[in-house]
Amino acid sequence: MKRSRATIIATSAMGILLALAQGSPLHAQSSTQTAACQLEGPSIADTLKYINDELGTATHTDAGATTNQFSLAVSGDNLIFTLFYQILGHDGALQQRRMPLNQANCHPSEPTTWDNGFKVLLKCDTSARCVQCYAQPDGTDWERISLSLDGLELFTPGDKDHADRMGRALSHLIALLQQQYKQSHSDPNDPFAKPQ
Repeated sequence: MKRSRATIIATSAMGILLALAQGSPLHAQSSTQTAACQLEGPSIADTLKYINDELGTATHTDAGATTNQFSLAVSGDNLIFTLFYQILGHDGALQQRRMPLNQANCHPSEPTTWDNGFKVLLKCDTSARCVQCYAQPDGTDWERISLSLDGLELFTPGDKDHADRMGRALSHLIALLQQQYKQSHSDPNDPFAKPQ
């Protein structure tokens, strides 16, 4: 019973955020960008720390749901965004959104005002919904939620300057991760390997 209630809570929160994102101008923006993203700058580890320091001070409240404890990490070939929700006084629910590195667009959206700060959307490189959603209702295994998103929404408190810096950090992170991904997946002996 506790497991199914947590799954319902997690699914409800995802539905609320998806509905809000689809109604926003961000959802309608094109993901095609031509400019190259910046590779020069801090390392992957330093950039992730910078982003997580910003996320660590964020709290978002909407439609009776409070989201806090945001974190971003890299696991294998995926960018992992973990969120902790509390909905209408229920027990908290952990969720993850996983974006494949080779499908992330290194051009995040322009920051838009949201709650007590700003949100930046890290988009899929194509129109496909590349972000898969998971919940951890029993505290052990992650369960796939039947919901896919077209990007990761990251919240940052403070002013637009903070949000712009978050956008630049995300752009730099994706550029570095995709460079690393291409290097680790290339095979000089494979005539059909993707060109660098």
